[in-house]
Amino acid sequence: MNERIEGTICLDGLIEGRLPPEGDVADKLRQWAKFVGELGLKFSVEIDGNAFSLLADTRAVPADKLEPDPAQTIKEALDQLLSAFPPPQRTNIFSTLRSSAYTPGKELQAVYAIGPDGLFAISERTVDAQTHTPAAPLSVKERVKLGVFGLCIAIAVIAVSAIFIDYGELWESMGSSSQPISAETTATRLGPFADYLEVTKIKTGTINGTRCLVLTIERTDAYPTTDGALGEAYAAAGDDLHKRLAVEALARGYVTVEQYNKSGEFVRHDRLRIAPLRTHAKLEAAVPYSRRARPAQLQLVF
Repeated sequence: MNERIEGTICLDGLIEGRLPPEGDVADKLRQWAKFVGELGLKFSVEIDGNAFSLLADTRAVPADKLEPDPAQTIKEALDQLLSAFPPPQRTNIFSTLRSSAYTPGKELQAVYAIGPDGLFAISERTVDAQTHTPAAPLSVKERVKLGVFGLCIAIAVIAVSAIFIDYGELWESMGSSSQPISAETTATRLGPFADYLEVTKIKTGTINGTRCLVLTIERTDAYPTTDGALGEAYAAAGDDLHKRLAVEALARGYVTVEQYNKSGEFVRHDRLRIAPLRTHAKLEAAVPYSRRARPAQLQLVF
């Protein structure tokens, strides 16, 4: 509901029509809406095919940026809008735009219509109105009192909620989640794979809309890149079951990456293809992760 505050102005209505088949008029409409928005005149721009509409925001705004004659300032801005259209098309644009500006005891009404000359014409009238003076700004003392009151309320809310919320743990969690995930902040346990490869870099990224850890994995000189080398590595493992299973995983070309949170609790596991290391010194591989269960440790298993 319009409160008729003195020194304010409000718009109502819309401007609509069709875009010309050529040119960048749609972009010019958006630029115009941004320009008049700096004067306090808000319009929402809607483009549907070759049709457009500019719907005015009806909320009252200070009129001081439009002085000395708000209605004339608005008309000049509207004429600037029409200049984006070829003259023959301007008379095909329809306007129901109107404004109401308020001074003590008065309402200055204006209607903006497009005339036969392709320019906006104003019809104005002034009527008596029950207006209200703008609220006086708070004094420094009142602002201080309001701030102290708000601080007291905040302290009371925190004191009561502390019964149910562990704020220490919450702040710690927020602090850790703000740190980027990297090889320095994420422990990597390679187990029996440590002889054959290493994770040299960890970063985050989004792949097909899924948040992922992107691991850079490099092979060591001991990595078996041929079938003969795999046989030799398997024989060298002897009776060490874990090393033998690691070599078998290399032969298959897959390892499993397990994720654990900072408390050491298991979060998830994903199968990772490392077969390209047979022919390439390093590779980048991605595994999904959840920000709610931020990984603090990665472990490679068979």
